[in-house]
Amino acid sequence: MHRQLVDLKQKIAKFETENEELSTANGSKPIFDVQKEKELESQLEATQLKINKLNKKASFLERNCEKAVSVKLESKFKEMEIWRSLIESPRKWKLKLKSANREVNELNIKFHTLEVKLTKKKHSLLSLQLTWKI
Repeated sequence: MHRQLVDLKQKIAKFETENEELSTANGSKPIFDVQKEKELESQLEATQLKINKLNKKASFLERNCEKAVSVKLESKFKEMEIWRSLIESPRKWKLKLKSANREVNELNIKFHTLEVKLTKKKHSLLSLQLTWKI
C-alpha cells in the first residue's frame, strides 16, 4: 500500500513537471489534463483510505495480541506460583518437623531431669521413712 502511494505521488509529480514543461514551451498557462488529475487524486485518496483501514486493523490486532499475551503470561505466572508452592511445601513441612523435633527433644530432656529429680526425691523420702522406722 505504501509503495502504491509513493508510485501515485511520483506519477502526480511527473505529470506536473510535464505540464510545466509544456506550458513553458508553448509560452502560455499550464495545460492541465483535468480528467487525469482527478483520476490520480481519486487513486491517491483510495490508497490513503486503504492505508488508514490497514492501520486500524493493525492497531486492533496489536491490542488483541497484547491482551492475549498478557492473559497467557498471567496464567503461566499462576501456574508457576502453584508449582513453587508445591515445591516449597515439603521444605516448609521439613522445617516445621525439625522445629517440632527440637521441641520434643527439649521436652524429653526436661522430662528426664524431672524424672531424675523425682527419683532423688523418692530416695530421700525412702531414706527418711527408713530413718523414721528405725
